Amino acid sequence: MKYYSTNGAIAPSSLEEAVLKGMPVDGGLFMPEEIRRLPDAFFHNIAEMSLKEIAYVVLDEFIGDEIPARDLQEIVNDTFSFEIPLREIENSIFSLELYYGPTGSYQDIGARFMARLTAALIQQKRMRGVVNVVVATKGDTGAAIANGFLDLPGFNVYVLFPQGVLTEMQEKEITTLRGNVHAIEVNGSFDDCVALVQSAFNDTELNRRQRLVSANSCNIARLLPQIVYYFYAYAQYVKAGNTGKPVFAVPGGSPGNLLAGLMAVRMGVPISRFIDASTIDDSLLYYLRTGEMKDVDPHQFKYIEVDDPGNFYRIKELYGIHPENIKKEVTGVNYTERAMRRTLARLHEAIDYLLDIQSACVYQGLHDHLKEGEKGIFLTGFHPAKCREYLEPVIGEVVFAPAYLDKCLDEVKLVYQINPDYPQFRKILEECSGNICRVMRS
Repeated sequence: MKYYSTNGAIAPSSLEEAVLKGMPVDGGLFMPEEIRRLPDAFFHNIAEMSLKEIAYVVLDEFIGDEIPARDLQEIVNDTFSFEIPLREIENSIFSLELYYGPTGSYQDIGARFMARLTAALIQQKRMRGVVNVVVATKGDTGAAIANGFLDLPGFNVYVLFPQGVLTEMQEKEITTLRGNVHAIEVNGSFDDCVALVQSAFNDTELNRRQRLVSANSCNIARLLPQIVYYFYAYAQYVKAGNTGKPVFAVPGGSPGNLLAGLMAVRMGVPISRFIDASTIDDSLLYYLRTGEMKDVDPHQFKYIEVDDPGNFYRIKELYGIHPENIKKEVTGVNYTERAMRRTLARLHEAIDYLLDIQSACVYQGLHDHLKEGEKGIFLTGFHPAKCREYLEPVIGEVVFAPAYLDKCLDEVKLVYQINPDYPQFRKILEECSGNICRVMRS
């Protein structure tokens, strides 16, 4: 499989180039040259297949002979090592719970797959030296990336986050991992963190001596495993005795979720249509309403970690010269935070079911737009305990976190504290050798 740039100014690249470069030099985004439909026999048997079996078949379409089959199987086994249950929470409404990874976030799978695939490609190429993975976060992305690359030989991970923005759990998940993970608390804004990361990648001298890799949401390796969600959700849907094409509702503000679903449809998953639901007026929603693209600052939203809208350009790429056809497959809706507080309270009181605010919005979008006779599936984003500071006043009860999330709260933080000053950040990158850092951490 070859990967082309959406800007079309360079020759198609291999998977290795697409993953290790992250973005094409012409400023576009990597897209697979083909999205093939899987054979009918696969879908006839899908209800009897395990998550790992489905994931291998789907991902092999995009990886092929770039790495040995046994290596892909190992990556799949390691990435999809936790369950993704489909639960019917109301009549005709199902929840796909994507938060059973180590950080309680739907981003765990994408981050873990990217880490394992990157390691396999580097090992295959026999590249020497340490690979430095750099990411800025104001929420769960940093923890997911850190856990994905945790203790992988040959990798250092640097997670920059703004002081006073993350919840206690989000911060502890990053600052208590030790090993090859280096947490950097910036006395500034998320924009300052992003600027420091960009400065490192633009530092020609630094890049001659160190290998830097970006782990942002536009890397193709973060996208591919998300396609598996839709295959496995459909498999469980059929296994439970349901028929017909389900409607899927996905979180707005994260175009990668919708993009993966649209790619799954082109691979043969029977999906009726999509609902993109958000508490924000994001780029996609604006496009669906007006037919025009609007730049949205992804840094301004407090409760939702909004992706760079770059994946929206991949969505338009799927539709070629007829991008207006997006409206035939996707409905965009948004809600106020006040409305979502009512939704959260109602679901808790009526069926004792908890969601984070983003997932509540996706549920409500499906609930309001499901037609008579239809059945629908909505994607969850985060374990509700991740936003308990927000959720507890809404439901009037304490929200307890499972042990796999709560375990970090009693650990001691180990973190670099810096000003938004590039020389300080560069010193950390330069002083780290292997997994041993000589710069002081507090």
